[in-house]
Amino acid sequence: MKRWLPVALFAASLSWTIPALAQGTPDPIIRAKDHPMHGNVFSSRLSKNAYWRAEITRKGYDVAFNEWMKQDHPFEYATYCTREAKKVAAAFKNTEHYTEFNALLSKRPDLRSEVQSLGFDVTFADWLRREHPDLYRKHFKIEKKIDPSMNDKQMPRGMKM
Repeated sequence: MKRWLPVALFAASLSWTIPALAQGTPDPIIRAKDHPMHGNVFSSRLSKNAYWRAEITRKGYDVAFNEWMKQDHPFEYATYCTREAKKVAAAFKNTEHYTEFNALLSKRPDLRSEVQSLGFDVTFADWLRREHPDLYRKHFKIEKKIDPSMNDKQMPRGMKM
């Protein structure tokens, strides 16, 4: 019992410090096909767990896999998100968004504290996701999901069904 307490506290602390790159976003960051080992474990658990089967039908396979990774493997999830944030920062290194973010650092104490706690790349990627979501989605080639409750008149033109 005493051995599991530090492990549980460590896992709980990781869930709070997971980079905000993917928090609060319904878009998949970790895809199951990119991680075959974890994908096999997830798919084997589907036959035993009705919750994840329901999440797959409601949100999609990759989103459910992403949420499962957050819960069951928080350290690997945080490592992956940090790696992806570095790729985002490298991709936008010489753009006006990168310059805008650097200019905002001196003006916004919330961004400075995030840089100190999470790191520059992770904070930049999170800021880009919050402030410029279309650009962020375009970088990851993520399409907006269509709400199945929409009728034809509510749907934006040119969107795939």
